[in-house]
Amino acid sequence: KNTSTLSASVVALGSSVTVNASAAGGTAPYQYAVYYKKTAAVTYSAVQTYSTDKTINVTPAAITTYDIRVKVKDSKNKVVNKDFTVTVIDGSLKNNSTLSAYSITLGGSVTVTAKASGGTAPYRYAVYYKKSTSSTYSAVQTYSTKKSITVTPATATTYDIRVKVKDSKNKVVNKDFTVTVKKAGTTPLANTSTLSAYSITLGSSITVNSSATGGTDPYKFHISYKKESSHTYSIVQDFASNKTVTIKPGAATNYNIMVQVKDKTGTIKTKVFVVSVTK
Repeated sequence: KNTSTLSASVVALGSSVTVNASAAGGTAPYQYAVYYKKTAAVTYSAVQTYSTDKTINVTPAAITTYDIRVKVKDSKNKVVNKDFTVTVIDGSLKNNSTLSAYSITLGGSVTVTAKASGGTAPYRYAVYYKKSTSSTYSAVQTYSTKKSITVTPATATTYDIRVKVKDSKNKVVNKDFTVTVKKAGTTPLANTSTLSAYSITLGSSITVNSSATGGTDPYKFHISYKKESSHTYSIVQDFASNKTVTIKPGAATNYNIMVQVKDKTGTIKTKVFVVSVTK
């Protein structure tokens, strides 16, 4: 029996997979041969011809799928094959960092969420920024394991933010972002809130997703609701930064849901939705 095993079925390009050749039954001693090819190919290449060496490393040269064939031969020249498949992936270091916004109002902040994959963990992150017209970056964070970094620009202009990811082998990959900083009040406040649904069955809930653009952040949100036949709203949330609120109507009728957005200057924009609740 060919009882050989493989150290991994998925490896990063540049890494090796180890064949642990072994056999049972037949007539000892045994010899082992290892061959490999791209799955799309027809012809195998020899990594090791018959030998008593049981540990054989295979280093694929391309990002694709490979077939590895291990041949075991006993002293009576009985041969048993065992085939394996190995997937080779791009294991190079990647900078997957993201930015919370690409346009903000002066006085607001943008958050860098630093992320990496590939390479060799653990990772460290550094963040730098500059006005786009400048040639020199200033450090917001030098290399650290901290992944959430806040940048607060001081001028209404365009900024470049550079996030650097470094792995344990000191491989570094940069990722650049551009952020536009607007003067407060240059864009009118707009209430862009939405509802999860406009028609539900009794016993179900509706989610209010509060949001705003323009004006001067930060924003606060007020949510209230009433039966359409009523004149009085019930408050679900007074002005607060929480953006997501759930409402569960208590009767099969039409309801009005009012969402008010207030910016830093006290400007308020109101949006009223009509929801139909059926039995």
